[in-house]
Amino acid sequence: MKKVIGFAMITLASLSLAACGSQSNGKSANKSGDVASKSEQPTATNKKIAKELEAKFNTDGEKNVETKIQTDVADDTDKTGHQVIQVILTNQDSLKNMKAAKDALDSNTANDTQKLSIKGVQVNVEEEAKKLANDKDQIEFGWTLGSADQLDLIAKSTKTKNLIDIVE
Repeated sequence: MKKVIGFAMITLASLSLAACGSQSNGKSANKSGDVASKSEQPTATNKKIAKELEAKFNTDGEKNVETKIQTDVADDTDKTGHQVIQVILTNQDSLKNMKAAKDALDSNTANDTQKLSIKGVQVNVEEEAKKLANDKDQIEFGWTLGSADQLDLIAKSTKTKNLIDIVE
């Protein structure tokens, strides 16, 4: 229970900091020279963002998440290849609570605490995504399903938009 409250407090604090720090309208324009990386190595920018995300979600000596950067990803949003920073929830207590919150949200029975937990994660992902070098790269937050290649997502953003809407 202590871990649940701790994770909820981290999420609330992060949400508060993100709200205070984002006074822009959220619409960032692409710079003309920014293109998705076609290399097999993650960009320095994406490596830095991945470390920042780990620092945000892994606090008080607890490892709640791990990050991975996939390169040359071709999907529905971009057929030419881009990079995806995956933030994967690994802490079992936090995972249990986030799954319950997502299930409740999906069935329209989520309480305010559950909504706020998911929204806090989504806002953090949105804020970090604004730092991406281009609008093709993405940040995802979720947990693994049956195979390690498949994630159940609660947040997914590019530099200029949220691909999963933020909870209201």
